[in-house]
Amino acid sequence: MADPVFKKSGVYQKFNLKELFGVVPDAETRAAFGQAVIDRIKERTESGSGIGGAPFKSDSYSDEYADSLEFKAHGKSKSDVNMELSGDMMGLMDIIQESTQTVTIGWADEKENLKAFNHNTGDTVPKRPFFGLSAKEVKEIAKDFKEKLPERVRENRKNGGPDDFTSRALKFLDRLEGNDDDGE
Repeated sequence: MADPVFKKSGVYQKFNLKELFGVVPDAETRAAFGQAVIDRIKERTESGSGIGGAPFKSDSYSDEYADSLEFKAHGKSKSDVNMELSGDMMGLMDIIQESTQTVTIGWADEKENLKAFNHNTGDTVPKRPFFGLSAKEVKEIAKDFKEKLPERVRENRKNGGPDDFTSRALKFLDRLEGNDDDGE
């Protein structure tokens, strides 16, 4: 799994689904996986937590910002940090690139990308690392999608005869799920 990338020119995280699932997923599975990643990031962020569940500091809004008309107009609370004022940044997070093997989540909109960069790095605002998934979160989503693996892979696993590539992919999935048998 690739770590999130934080650049002014692009904030994104790329997921290699062929590595994750051991097969090249169909377009529907790629889109569903990408949306599951976006949903997980949004849900966690709306609850006031960043990557790995670390809560955002509730005292990190400046008095000037908390006293602004925009802050008040959107019904914000100084003690409720959820990365949403107008909803644009979180609402425009999307699948920005897709291939037969990968899905990349981020922002196509330059302005919202810069907002995400600033919040994640603390460049011009207090640092609130909200974007991306931890290995544990990827593991949880992968588990949800594991049943979507093609029947060929499941049958091979049951019969104990997967090809070499499939065997390696299944071992990778087992490691993600914490079911490896080699003590790692």
